[in-house]
Amino acid sequence: MNNFLILSGLKYLFPEKKNNNIYSLYEDHFENKKTFQEIYSKVLIEKNRWSNRKILKKDKNYLFKLNKEIINNIYKKLNELHKVNYSKKFWSILISPWSIYFLQLIFNRWHQTQMILKKNKISHVNIVEFKNEKNLTPSDTKEFHNYYQGHLWNQYVNQKILFFLTKKIKYIKKKKIISIKITPKVKEKKNIFINFFSFLLKFANKKNYKYFIYSTYLGMWREFLLNVKLNQLPSFEKIKFEFKKDRIKLDLKKRSKLINHIKPKNKFEKFFYNIFILQLPYVFFEKFPDLEKSFKSINLPTNPSKILSAEALWEETGKNYYIAKLLENNSKLYTIQHGGTYGIAQTHFNTNYELENSDKFISWGSSFNKNSKVIKLGTIKKKYNLKQNKNDTGNLLFIINKRHKYKTYLNTSLSHPFNFTKTLKFNTNFLLNLKDDIQKQTIIRPMPNTNFVKDYDFFENLRYKFKFNSSKPVLQCYKESKIAIHSLNSTSMLETLYYNMPTIIIYDSKIDPFTKEAQKIFKKLKKNNIFFDNPVSAALFVNKIWNKGVYDWWYSPKVQKTVNNFNLIFCKHNSKMLIDLKNLLSKR
Repeated sequence: MNNFLILSGLKYLFPEKKNNNIYSLYEDHFENKKTFQEIYSKVLIEKNRWSNRKILKKDKNYLFKLNKEIINNIYKKLNELHKVNYSKKFWSILISPWSIYFLQLIFNRWHQTQMILKKNKISHVNIVEFKNEKNLTPSDTKEFHNYYQGHLWNQYVNQKILFFLTKKIKYIKKKKIISIKITPKVKEKKNIFINFFSFLLKFANKKNYKYFIYSTYLGMWREFLLNVKLNQLPSFEKIKFEFKKDRIKLDLKKRSKLINHIKPKNKFEKFFYNIFILQLPYVFFEKFPDLEKSFKSINLPTNPSKILSAEALWEETGKNYYIAKLLENNSKLYTIQHGGTYGIAQTHFNTNYELENSDKFISWGSSFNKNSKVIKLGTIKKKYNLKQNKNDTGNLLFIINKRHKYKTYLNTSLSHPFNFTKTLKFNTNFLLNLKDDIQKQTIIRPMPNTNFVKDYDFFENLRYKFKFNSSKPVLQCYKESKIAIHSLNSTSMLETLYYNMPTIIIYDSKIDPFTKEAQKIFKKLKKNNIFFDNPVSAALFVNKIWNKGVYDWWYSPKVQKTVNNFNLIFCKHNSKMLIDLKNLLSKR
C-alpha cells in the first residue's frame, strides 16, 4: 500500500489501485460525490490554513506588505528594461491586479503542500511532464484568471512547489503536456441598441474630456445622464488590449534581471520569486512595448481631472494601463463601491486595495472605520417597490454562491473554497428542515452562468428535491417570491433588504466574521429573526411564518426599524445620486 499525494483534479493522475492511501491538498480535486465516495475512506484532505481566521488575518497583512515589496523591488528594473520612467504607483496599478491574486494563490498552495508533507509520509505522486512551459504563462491578468481555475494550471504550480520542497518522493510520469486549454470565456450578451449607440459615440472626440466616467454600475441611462450633466458625451466602449502569444519567446534571461538583486527573507519567498519570473504575464514584459503603442491613438480622455469607476483597479490589463497612465498625469481616482461584502466582511482584500489606491471611495453607507477617503453617498442601486401582499403565494427564493474551484482568496465572504463541503452541509441543513410543501415552493438561485449539478450539488441530494434557476433575471425572481433566503454575504443580500423584501440571512459568523461596525447591526438582525447562524433554527422559523405570518413579521414596527437602520449603514437610499456625483466631480 502506497501513500499518494494528489495535486489537482486530473483524473488520469489518480492512482489506479483502490487500496492506496490518498492525500489531497483541497476538496476541489474531487468533482462530486462519486469521485469522493469511491475512495472516501482512504482519503485525507488537508484542512485549509485559512480556516483559522487569526492566521488568515496575519497572512493578509504579510501578503499585502510582500506585494508592495515586490513592486518596489522591480519597478525601477522594469523602467530600465522598457526604457520608460513611470512611478512606482503606475507599475503597482498595472501589475497588482495580477500579482496580489497570484501571491495569495501560491502562498496558500505552498502552505497546504508543506503541511501535508510534514504530517504524512507521502511515498508517490503521479505527475505531468510539461514540455512547453511558456504556454502556461498567461498573456495578461484576465487570462491568468481563466488559467488558475483549471486543473492543469494547478497541477503545474503544485508540482513546482512540491519539487522545490522535497526530492524524497517517487515521481511517476503519467502524461506529456505541450499546450494548455483555458476555461472557455462566457460570451457577453449583445444588446443591439447599446452596440449601435456605442458605435455612434466612437466618432465624438473624447480626448479633451474633463472627466472619465467608466463602468460605474449606475446603468447605461444614468451614466449617460451624468455625463450630460457634466457637459460631455459618455464612453461606453470596452478598454481592451489583446494579442496572440503563439510566437512570443519567453525571455527568461532578461526576466531574471528583475529579481537578481532581491534577497528573499524565507524559503517561501525564494520559491515565489522563481515562479514569479515564470508566470509574469507577457503583457508586463515581452509585450509591454505593444501595449504602449496601442494606447497612443485611443479616443479617450488624455488628462481628465477626475476618474469615476467601480472597477478601474481590477482584472482588465488594458484598462489598468490606461488608468495608471491617467494617474501619472495627476488625475484623481474616485472609486464607487460596486456591491456587497464591503464594510461587512472582516477580511476583504478588495476593500483594502481599493481604499489604498483611490483618492476618494464612494460608499453605500459604511464609514469603513471612519476612513478619511470615504464619502457616504449611498447605494448606486435603483429603488424598486417589492412590498408583499398579506395573501402572497410566492416562492421561497434560496440564493447561493457557486463552487469557486481553486479560489483561495483572503476574503472571509468567500470562505467556501476553504471548506466547501462544510458550507454545503450548512445550507442543506436549512433546506431539508423545511416542511415538504415549502420545499416544493423553493427555488434555488445559484449565480448566473452556473451549472447547479456540476458546480454545487456535490452530494447529489438537492437536484431531485428542489427546483433551481440561474437564467431568469434576479429582479424577476424577487418579484415572484414571498421571501428571500441568503446563504452568502453578497450584493443580493443588500438588494432585498434595500427593496424591503422579506429577507432571512443564514451563514456561520464564525467562518465569516463581521467588522465591528457590522457586528452591532447583525445582533439586531438576529434579535428580529432576520439573521440566523443556525440553519435549523432558520428553517423552523420559516415553517412557523410561511402560511400566514410572513407579512405580519416583516412589516412589524421593530423589524422595519431594524431593516431601515441596516440600510442607513450599508445600503443607504439616495434619490439625488446623480446630482451628488455631479457636484462631487465638479468640485475643485
